[in-house]
Amino acid sequence: MVPVKRSSLLVAPLLASQLASGCVEPGVCAGTDLLQVQTVDEESDEMRRFRAECSPISLRIFDASDRAIPFSDAQWMAKVHHIDLSGRGGRRFRHTVLDGKNVGHLMGE
Repeated sequence: MVPVKRSSLLVAPLLASQLASGCVEPGVCAGTDLLQVQTVDEESDEMRRFRAECSPISLRIFDASDRAIPFSDAQWMAKVHHIDLSGRGGRRFRHTVLDGKNVGHLMGE
């Protein structure tokens, strides 16, 4: 058995945390878990997790015609079809939204 250095023991929990939020490399959130959701409840959970683990985030919302929707539009939750999102590390990705109310979780609502 090879002795494990103390510094190696500290890296494992950090790496596990980053991988849990969909990080593909340390410090970069890629949303891989969010891209794999299949239900509204899974999407809700993953959007909350992404916000908690990948802040600061950048978010833009779009309708089905790929037109940007301003958050000032009172009906944005009903109109949203997909989002462009990036978190820590700046890797941008597109997610097709299952329920517009879930997008509010990314904004802390």
